[in-house]
Amino acid sequence: MKTFFNIIVAIFVLASMDSCAFLKEHTGFGGNKAEQYYNLGDVYVQHKDYRNAVKSYQKAISINPDYAAAYYEMGIAYDKWGNIPSAIEAINKAIELKSDYTEARAYLQMLTEKQNK
Repeated sequence: MKTFFNIIVAIFVLASMDSCAFLKEHTGFGGNKAEQYYNLGDVYVQHKDYRNAVKSYQKAISINPDYAAAYYEMGIAYDKWGNIPSAIEAINKAIELKSDYTEARAYLQMLTEKQNK
């Protein structure tokens, strides 16, 4: 499913259309599935719209509070947005939900080093 959204993004970025608006209007987006909001968050990140990415990941989490990947991606979006404390909090929650989340642990270490500089 993520590949489908990435293809849509590529097509509409090349065509100079707003892919986020397209997804909302034409794909039945707006339902209550956490994965849809997660995927939309990924699209916002690709467009460097970190505020809306965070909102989308938060919506995914409100639907599925155990969605470790949404916490992880939200942490990355917070980091790119310049909010390291919130990024660390989100990544910690991802690790709390999925203790063997190696990728999240590595990102958390990088964030901690970045914060301590």
